[in-house]
Amino acid sequence: MSGFLIRHAVLDDALEIAEIHYLGWKSAYAGLVTAAQIEAKRPEKRLDTWKHKMADGQNLVLVGQDEPDGPILGFIYGGPVLPHDITREIPGAPKLTDFDCEINIVHCRHAMQGKGLGRALIAAIAHHWQVGGKQALMLWAFRDNDYRRLYEKLGGTVLAEGVDEGAPDVAYGWRDLDALIGACRLVSKPRHV
Repeated sequence: MSGFLIRHAVLDDALEIAEIHYLGWKSAYAGLVTAAQIEAKRPEKRLDTWKHKMADGQNLVLVGQDEPDGPILGFIYGGPVLPHDITREIPGAPKLTDFDCEINIVHCRHAMQGKGLGRALIAAIAHHWQVGGKQALMLWAFRDNDYRRLYEKLGGTVLAEGVDEGAPDVAYGWRDLDALIGACRLVSKPRHV
């Protein structure tokens, strides 16, 4: 696959996004969170939540496809930095208050794992925020999540530790959005941002 079509989500995408979110939780977080927490992400339970997230002008939801009329293969959601249950800030790391945008969720269909779609989505959201005047991006990932390696490969700095949904998590940050976008595009370049 030479590239992905990255576009803004529309309300009609809500069900596919909710499905990808649920399947992502089911495959990535089993054993990290309870079965009840995963069940709470079922698409039929979260459809209205996703419609609300997409309608909120502070949020940004992008989707990735391999062709304009094809299925959604992955999505990314973020916005302003949200409050978080922080247990420890890392000495010498940039302060969380230095960051002005946050990725809250990024999930891709299982068949797309390792094909560069996650990186393309991260590059697209970082570019969007950079154009809008944002300067530093952060995200939280469950501490025991195998996908954390991606954020490390992209040059993320560990900022803090915390707790989310009852599980320990870790904050990553990028103070240079150009460097983040460049690291993402080494693997995959989106056709449209």
